[in-house]
Amino acid sequence: METTTTKLYVTGNTYPVKDQLRAMGARWDADAKAWYCMKADIQAKAQALVGTVPAKTGGGETKRCWECGNTFTYADAKANNGDWKDSYCGC
Repeated sequence: METTTTKLYVTGNTYPVKDQLRAMGARWDADAKAWYCMKADIQAKAQALVGTVPAKTGGGETKRCWECGNTFTYADAKANNGDWKDSYCGC
């Protein structure tokens, strides 16, 4: 696949696999506090890897955003400057 100019974020509980993400070519975005890739195929592999890790918040807990109605995880809210406690995804 091609390299994009857009950061493709990896969501979920990434901490337990951070070394594997780095080895795959993912980079840490300190501002977003999230891992990202520049290639869609690498991002898909990284996301699949993270999918094998239990979520940080109650085994994959999701919430519904009060503004847009979409469901999101704690990691999604964190990556998008949302507010988990206030049920806001960052839309």
